[in-house]
Amino acid sequence: MNNNLSRFADSKVYFQCPICTKSMDIQGNSLICRHGHCFDISRYGYVNLLLKSSPKTNYSKRSFDNRHQILEYGMYDVVLEKIIQFISDTPSIRNILDVGCGEGFYARQIQQRTERNIFAFDLSREAIQIASKKDKRKAVKWFVTDLSKIPLKDGSMDCILDIFSPAHYKEFQRLLSPNGYVVKVIPTKNHLREIRTKVQAHLKNPDYSNESVVEHFEKYLKTISRETVSATVQLSSEQRMSFIEMTPLLFCVEKDCVDWRTLTHLTIEADVLIGMY
Repeated sequence: MNNNLSRFADSKVYFQCPICTKSMDIQGNSLICRHGHCFDISRYGYVNLLLKSSPKTNYSKRSFDNRHQILEYGMYDVVLEKIIQFISDTPSIRNILDVGCGEGFYARQIQQRTERNIFAFDLSREAIQIASKKDKRKAVKWFVTDLSKIPLKDGSMDCILDIFSPAHYKEFQRLLSPNGYVVKVIPTKNHLREIRTKVQAHLKNPDYSNESVVEHFEKYLKTISRETVSATVQLSSEQRMSFIEMTPLLFCVEKDCVDWRTLTHLTIEADVLIGMY
């Protein structure tokens, strides 16, 4: 069994069929449940468990490529280091799910540095294909699925990472083991403030606050930690353009109408919330 397949060798312990919820096991190059529902494992090492009726993503391959470059530059390492510190200090965490993982930067880094059992998914097949190609260790279990119906078994995860992504707290509760954790990372009002200043007149929500997101989090979970992490990063011209193309903040802004030449640095700031049910 090659490495692209062997990472799914224990699938029957964790995965359930997205159609009938029965356990799935690896047979040949596929994950198959006892009712015969079959999902092929890509030659890149991921499995598409997204049903045809699921919603589509608004992100493009170009956006994920730019995001990959920005993350590899280390611009969000302040977030990564905080998450790794928490996981490393919590030995009860073995199985980790990264939801809305995009091109997989955090999942890959966490697996490499903590040796935990990492599962990661995104709604975008293009993102997961990039993620699996970049996974040189072939250790993360990559899959494509919808946030509202995650094809993993009840109580199978010890920690769920929700990093700058939407959340589905009832689904998270189903997936978590007793005393499991949700780690949610959300931008603060200072995050990317240099960009916000330049395009303030074009933003639907120029005076951003994350408090409504925090309140929603605390509606479902008991917050055991809330910490703000912050860094100022310098930008080369190449990094500046990658960031402008990558950030969702500018998805509805006419970027060509802005003079970006004076954008030489950025504030990266986020609240890291850790909660339990």
